[in-house]
Amino acid sequence: MKLMQTSSLTLSRELFDVNDPDTSIDNIVFTIEKAPENSIIELRTRGQRYIINKDDSFTMQEVRDGTFRLINNGASSENDVLKISASDGKHTSIKTVYLHIQLVDKIAPRIDNKTSMILNVNEGQMRTIKRENLAFVDDKSVMQDIVYTLIAKPTELSSVELINSNSNNNNNKLKGKLYLKDKQLRPGATFTQADIDLQNLKYEAPQEIGAFILTELVYFNVNDKEGNAIRDQVLTINVEPVDNLAPIVEIAQPVKVTEGGYLVLNENLIRIRDTDSSKDRLSLIVDSQP
Repeated sequence: MKLMQTSSLTLSRELFDVNDPDTSIDNIVFTIEKAPENSIIELRTRGQRYIINKDDSFTMQEVRDGTFRLINNGASSENDVLKISASDGKHTSIKTVYLHIQLVDKIAPRIDNKTSMILNVNEGQMRTIKRENLAFVDDKSVMQDIVYTLIAKPTELSSVELINSNSNNNNNKLKGKLYLKDKQLRPGATFTQADIDLQNLKYEAPQEIGAFILTELVYFNVNDKEGNAIRDQVLTINVEPVDNLAPIVEIAQPVKVTEGGYLVLNENLIRIRDTDSSKDRLSLIVDSQP
């Protein structure tokens, strides 16, 4: 895997894929056997930020709920190693991830330590992207000289492989809309850190996304006034469904039963659909007996 010096890299869920014929994936425990020497492992989940160290363990549910990323500390070493073990309680296997740190000739903008690179929004909602969601800093550039350029997709294959493969983003096209003031932004458009600090950058989530969270990935490059660039960066936008639509109930056929007989009420007879709720959250209640 490639990681640019002073930048971050989101770890794909494919990294945690485990096949165990006699153990549920939810019962597998992952452990950091060796942490990178020049990068930290960060987990962001449910609005909290955790630093994962050697011997720390976590489950597949935490992998599903959160976002893992590596953040390079700027060290000049070109190679690093991350080792993760997976255990079912009796057997353990270890996956070794070799990291190649791409060194920069000059210091490019870097991620602000206080930013999350994540925006959470409800479907149909417009949210301002603030400094807490997206911020880069540079030792020699003021905020208006730190320029973001939207790109359609990462240029490095290694970056593509490391983007969350389970996201609902198709062909890297946003389902929502990104605005600078009232102008919609598309790949090739630019904005500055000053625009973010002035709260001029906004994201409008799509309507009625269904029953599951939609993950949008915004790709961009960041340049400073000297032209130093950090490429293929990602803002993760989690769009959460809102349960605001009533279920639709359809009777598939006329209800007929012979005298003294019975009729089984099942999905062949009563069909229930709900755009923003999964089937296991729906209940059928009999208001009155015949």
